[in-house]
Amino acid sequence: KTGILIFFIAILIIGYRFAEAQSIKLIDVGLAVSIKRFSTFFTVIIGGELFNEKNISKKAIASLIMIAGAILIGL
Repeated sequence: KTGILIFFIAILIIGYRFAEAQSIKLIDVGLAVSIKRFSTFFTVIIGGELFNEKNISKKAIASLIMIAGAILIGL
């Protein structure tokens, strides 16, 4: 069961990386990078639910602050 889950996650990551490379070709790089940074927030939420972590709200707020800081640096 674990092997199937790891394989599924690997396929999703490959698809994500391919889509990211294609998006940079099609749209403004700044927009593509901003969307990529926002994926960190979803990673925190999904990972917290998947691994039954505590204090997901604190981690989600911290990831949003991190994303805001990255966006401000990018400006």
